[in-house]
Amino acid sequence: MSVTSSFSQQQQFHLLVNIRGSDHYMTVLPGGNRRFLIIETGKTLGEIRFNEHFHCTSNQTSLSNIVIEQLNAGIKNHYWHRHH
Repeated sequence: MSVTSSFSQQQQFHLLVNIRGSDHYMTVLPGGNRRFLIIETGKTLGEIRFNEHFHCTSNQTSLSNIVIEQLNAGIKNHYWHRHH
């Protein structure tokens, strides 16, 4: 299964995260089963997954816990609250 077939670019959204005092825009591509592909400036950084309560259960990125917490909050705010 390719990345393009499992993630929907039409549903992508952007989050502003702070990394070491610098703001970065990251693109989030939702996939099935609460999976989210994280992209920055065209480079795929990895995938994060959530359980049914929207707690992060898998972090397949090299991003720090602080950045993952920001992404978690942004995804939960954008996706969870709008779809439930």
